[in-house]
Amino acid sequence: MAEGLLDSSIPRCRMALGDWLVETLFAERDRWPLWIPVAMAVGIASYFALPVEPAPWIGPLAAAAALVMAVKARRHQIWLIVANTALALGGGFAAAQLRTAWVAAPVLEKEIRPAYVSGRVVASEVRVSGRRLMLDQVSIRGLDAHETPEQVRVTLRGSAVAAFTPGQWVELMGALSPPPEPSAPDAYDFARQAYFKQLGGLGFAFGSATVIEPPAGRDSGG
Repeated sequence: MAEGLLDSSIPRCRMALGDWLVETLFAERDRWPLWIPVAMAVGIASYFALPVEPAPWIGPLAAAAALVMAVKARRHQIWLIVANTALALGGGFAAAQLRTAWVAAPVLEKEIRPAYVSGRVVASEVRVSGRRLMLDQVSIRGLDAHETPEQVRVTLRGSAVAAFTPGQWVELMGALSPPPEPSAPDAYDFARQAYFKQLGGLGFAFGSATVIEPPAGRDSGG
């Protein structure tokens, strides 16, 4: 007898809980748009949490499927909420994939020593140990153009290092390495940050750098 009452009460409790959730959702309908950025952020975070790069079609396909579902469910409020949530999640995932593809640039595969480097100074920072230069339009002797990073960061050591200003073209000899991977699980991922800045190598110079004339067809403005 008691078991029968318990068994019959479970579906009623579930129905009551479902009704309460529906009523709560519709009572907050004016705030639904505020959850769209949250759902997109979850989709973006899901992409970056993956241990391997997913197939490029996954995000767009998920977003497209959710859009079709939203159109078909426009007269069914609950399914419309589910579809729109899936659309925001898929949109965030697809946006992360698109951004990753958009900034893709060569990254050094191994250390180069010595590295004969030339490029345009885009940033020059004074450091305790000397000066740090960010170079773009980089040329590295021995590397093809498709293997050469868009940007490299080089440290010039010593207190007597000459000042360099953005727009100057310089050449130097030094050592370059790929951006370092995390030293431990969940540690700071410098390589990821460097990827999205199109920073494909970093290192230091043997001595200082020499100011040179821009290559033919180029100038300090680009």
